[in-house]
Amino acid sequence: MTGFRKRQSIRENPLDVRNLKENEHKLWDRFVMQHPGTSFFFLSGVKSLIAERYGYRPRYLVAWNGSRIEGILPLFDIRQFGFGRRLISIPHSVYGGICANSEDAAAALQDHAINLADELHVRYLELRQQEQRSGPWMTRSMYCTFHLHLQAGEEQIWKNMRKSLRRSIIKAQKNGLSVDFDSRDIRAFYHFYRQDQKRFGTPVQEYGWYHDLFCRFPENHLIARVLFQKQVIAQFLVRRFKGRISETVGNDVQSLRHLNPNSFLEWELIRYACANRFSIYDFGRSIRYSGTYHFKQGWGGEEVGLHYLYFSHHPKKVMDASQCNPKREWFARGWRILPMAVVRFAGPAIRRRYP
Repeated sequence: MTGFRKRQSIRENPLDVRNLKENEHKLWDRFVMQHPGTSFFFLSGVKSLIAERYGYRPRYLVAWNGSRIEGILPLFDIRQFGFGRRLISIPHSVYGGICANSEDAAAALQDHAINLADELHVRYLELRQQEQRSGPWMTRSMYCTFHLHLQAGEEQIWKNMRKSLRRSIIKAQKNGLSVDFDSRDIRAFYHFYRQDQKRFGTPVQEYGWYHDLFCRFPENHLIARVLFQKQVIAQFLVRRFKGRISETVGNDVQSLRHLNPNSFLEWELIRYACANRFSIYDFGRSIRYSGTYHFKQGWGGEEVGLHYLYFSHHPKKVMDASQCNPKREWFARGWRILPMAVVRFAGPAIRRRYP
């Protein structure tokens, strides 16, 4: 991998790449809603939320062809003591990177981002792409998701899924489990989620992050819960955006997994998505060939690779906070045995540094 080099493209109709202005947010959001490659985190309102909550500086790039937007690249300038300076698209999100109507626009945005990284002397530039791009990238492709296309309908989806999943769903129904999509109690969700993630050795973000997401974008989020004898035993925070319904975070009660609440909740969410005419069910990010990967694979969806791309003068300085890093397991072992008071205080501070 090479260092940053300024590059210029010669085109008959050169594109103008510049920073997004405050009075252009509506045009940006219109492009986000129309382009198939964008996600919820591309919205300008989320830009403001991330900047306010974490203090990262947004550097949103737009490729203009006259008065028309041809491509966008949402970047955040992150400066932290001990971690240096980084440009990331998009922090605290699975998806990010360049979205454009043409390769010319995508190339122009890529060139501009590389030049910006060079000017700012960042440690590295990171794009969380759904599509691979050519160029001097260092690529990490250990993550993927599964997209279940819902046009086939509930009956056909049921036939296509793995037989063992069908059996576990039927068993869950016989166990008397019920599903609830009406809860607005984000605090109860957060406390249950944080406590369960400690078991996995994973710090969670601060409560205010989930509260602000839920309260600022209520139409885009819902809490899906499984109840057994009036007790919540599994839950997902679910996102709805542009005809797609996506899992974000969730957890369950480990001692009650024999009741099959996760398979049951997954199926009920798919039924909900079909009934409300969503087109895609996004199972959320997984590490390839992990246990979660094989579970999600069984629902009959299409595997979609995620490509996290990096530019850096010094490849060894590119941070690896993935679960594939052996150092992560050592950290997880220590995190599991910490008192909850320490977890509550230290977890958000750690997540702020690993966006």
